[in-house]
Formats: sequence, structure tokens, C-alpha cells
Amino acid sequence: MKNPFRYGEVVEETSFCNREEELKEIKTAIKNRYSFMKEFIDTTTLSLKNG
Repeated sequence: MKNPFRYGEVVEETSFCNREEELKEIKTAIKNRYSFMKEFIDTTTLSLKNG
């Protein structure tokens, strides 16, 4: 049997299947992280301007 895992090369889209739920989770995590960081930067910038 051929090893299904690939190392050191780009994985093609056809290698993935039935990952819709995982993709939703990843996208949500990225959005949440972006929102948190944007809020943190805005708050920090405000405190630096006022300090």
C-alpha cells in the first residue's frame, strides 16, 4: 500500500475531501483572531496617544 502522507511538497486540492466543517472552524478562528488583534491594536494606539 502506498503511503497516503506527503512530506516536502504542495498538497493538491484533490487530496482533501469532506472537510467543510473543518474549513468553517478555521475561517471562524481566523476571523475571531483578526477581530481581537484589531481591537487590541486600536486600544493600544489610543492609550499611546493619550499617554
